Amino acid sequence: MLRATRLFSSSTGVEASKSFSKVNLFDKSKSKKGSGNDKTWKDTILKLNFSAKAKDETLIAALSPLQKDTLQELKGKIVKYHPDSLKKLHIAGSFRPHQYNELFSQPVTLVRSREDSVIESLLKNSLIESSNKNRLVLTGQKGVGKSTILAHFQALAVSQPSILIPFSFADALVNGSTNFKLNSESGLYDQNMLSRELLKKIKYLNSEILSKIQLGEDVVIFNESQRKISSVNAKSNLLQLVSVGARSDVNSTQVIIDLINQLQNQSTYPVYLTVDNFTAFLQHGMTKYRDASNKLIYFQKFTLIDMILSFVSAEKSFQKGAVVVATHGDHKWKSNHTLSVALSENPTESAKNHAYDKFTQFDREFASRLIKNGKLQELKVSKFDLDETKALVDNMFKFNLIFNEYSRNEEESALKGDYISKVAERKYFISGNGNAKRIMDSCVLFYT
Repeated sequence: MLRATRLFSSSTGVEASKSFSKVNLFDKSKSKKGSGNDKTWKDTILKLNFSAKAKDETLIAALSPLQKDTLQELKGKIVKYHPDSLKKLHIAGSFRPHQYNELFSQPVTLVRSREDSVIESLLKNSLIESSNKNRLVLTGQKGVGKSTILAHFQALAVSQPSILIPFSFADALVNGSTNFKLNSESGLYDQNMLSRELLKKIKYLNSEILSKIQLGEDVVIFNESQRKISSVNAKSNLLQLVSVGARSDVNSTQVIIDLINQLQNQSTYPVYLTVDNFTAFLQHGMTKYRDASNKLIYFQKFTLIDMILSFVSAEKSFQKGAVVVATHGDHKWKSNHTLSVALSENPTESAKNHAYDKFTQFDREFASRLIKNGKLQELKVSKFDLDETKALVDNMFKFNLIFNEYSRNEEESALKGDYISKVAERKYFISGNGNAKRIMDSCVLFYT
């Protein structure tokens, strides 16, 4: 008896499998965009402009402004920035994200006794000495307020006739986020997009002073291919040079170098060069940029960085002025000994202890350059003491930014006036003995 045989093909199997597939009922035409965004909670806070909603005009008005003439009287107190200085600090990018500045209608700050005394002394010396004698590195643990002390210095610097050149985010020089091009004349890499942004900052920060300084000679303007396209004659002022340098068809990096050279030649106004996140040069010793051979480029091969280091190392100097740089607590540079060697009492002897370290642990070329013309001054920014913690906590209560509603009434009644002191003691303890960032965290984010 013959049996009927059913033929099976691949197409038959596909059709069979499709019969068991789940029917897709999703209608894309009915899809609606939600109200959310792709930012984290912390980044969302920065974008929502909460400071505009702060109802603290009366309290802010009662605070004294940060001023050089009254700095001694203000130590240990919460102050506001002078309106003229505040505008310039915003232009300079002095206020860092996640400093809780959005809690207030405008940034407020605590005047530190030791740290601001060093800043005050540096500013006084900068009026009579060259910048190679006034080179300061701000170090300290994460969250103690290094960027804040740098902002204090900038605020006091711009309150007098001076020129401020701020590098507010050194990571941008090495993290691969901007364009770059090899300059055949210098052998270094120019970063023209970044340079244009810096020139705009310099222009708006220092327009009045720059307009008073005349060029000492004709300055030739080149494009990115190093072809001459124009010139600025010696009768022009530095403001005109900066304005030309900010154009998109110009080699803006070279204009910055020309500007710096002109500022070195004048002695009427002090010049202040500041760098935040200076340890980006340790974390990214080999930058995120690659050369024509697809090899990572060493950070000192960039024109702007080379210029910064020439002043930090005192290879070059301004006739009056100072150089202040701040390290960054988030950078993974603590296993890198380069900066600790440069800041040690005897850098040459300290360097011998790291003779066999890898490049990621010790950059010999960088360390040698930093100490070539004398030791840098270091200011270790300390944690808040108990009195400073109390001043901060008291101010937070005045602005209604600490919420302890579960126990406040009972504690105030029992302590009879010592409630602020007791809360400050708790904040001091849970913040790791006065870490400024953690004190703010505990005040705003937790019920303690």
